[in-house]
Amino acid sequence: ESVMAVFRYVGYLFGIPDDILYESRKDAKEIFKIALLCEPPPDDDSAAVANELVRAVPRVTDVQTEEEAEEQMKLGYALSRVLLGRKTAKDLQFPEYNGFIALLLFRGRIVLESMLKDAQFIKRKNFTELLGISSYDELIGISYKLPTHVKDALSQDW
Repeated sequence: ESVMAVFRYVGYLFGIPDDILYESRKDAKEIFKIALLCEPPPDDDSAAVANELVRAVPRVTDVQTEEEAEEQMKLGYALSRVLLGRKTAKDLQFPEYNGFIALLLFRGRIVLESMLKDAQFIKRKNFTELLGISSYDELIGISYKLPTHVKDALSQDW
């Protein structure tokens, strides 16, 4: 339930209208099902863009070494496979990594870091990084806000 609350809040931060923000896990599954019906199957262009997004993570997070960048990309692919599902990950031509092991290692690392450092500081830092990475409005003019109407001419600012 708490994960759903986080996703709902992130959706709110990205400008998703309240009307289509889900209230429960059941609502989220229904919206996801509808979205899948509207999505065309991934093609070569989709695969190229998706792979570049994963490969861009080390550059965005300012990784210093090649080894660390490789580990971060492996983790990105593994977690993406878990989130997207095997079929979609295969359609996007993602390399095969064991997502279950990646999740365990990722969670273990987070727990270990929180035991060794101030947990409140880590939470603030992680949240600040998440917001910083997702905030492109001021930098390059990309907005995540959805239109208020199907016809662009009738759409208004939020």
